[in-house]
Amino acid sequence: MERSVPKKEKSHVTLKVQRHGAEDILVRMKLDVPLRRLKLDYCDRFGLNSDEVRFTYDGDRIGDKETAGYLKMEDDDVVDVWSDQLGGGVTSLI
Repeated sequence: MERSVPKKEKSHVTLKVQRHGAEDILVRMKLDVPLRRLKLDYCDRFGLNSDEVRFTYDGDRIGDKETAGYLKMEDDDVVDVWSDQLGGGVTSLI
């Protein structure tokens, strides 16, 4: 007779973080850690100002207090990093 082993609850997730023009990185983190930590670590690693970039998952901006567990993230899900565009308006020289 086989004994069934109960499945262990998953406590970590491995995410792919990508930004246009930069290398993709894999990040392993706990499901209950606020994603603010991911954001700050990424910005430190690449010398970015955290006020000038935004992070999205499935097209929605990631809040600082949200967790991978709350967003139901799974292994190999992708987090996109976007640079905020400043300016871009047209000025008239009159």
